[in-house]
Amino acid sequence: FSVLAEAHADLGEFDEGARLGRQALESAAAVGNRVEAVDASRALARCLRLQGQVEEAEEVLAAAIESAAALPYPYGEARLLLERADLTGRSEPRAAGEAILSRLHAGVAADPGV
Repeated sequence: FSVLAEAHADLGEFDEGARLGRQALESAAAVGNRVEAVDASRALARCLRLQGQVEEAEEVLAAAIESAAALPYPYGEARLLLERADLTGRSEPRAAGEAILSRLHAGVAADPGV
């Protein structure tokens, strides 16, 4: 569902994207899939941001960033930080997200078999 939520956001269908993002988050929580919950949270936060629901989007992102860091799920954490940068217009979350992606890229470049 999180991929569908993203697709609806891309089409400008933010209400449907938010509905699907919430559904994806609920489904992931019901089966204990914390990685999917992180991805669903990002999709939901994006739709909320595009709807102008900044406070709710920030709440979703804050919980998801904490969850991604605890897993650990660095790729998910980076994507959440980039979404937070888009939401807030601040450079710090973007720099943190890009730093994580850089470290991940360096690790893959050093050992492409990973």
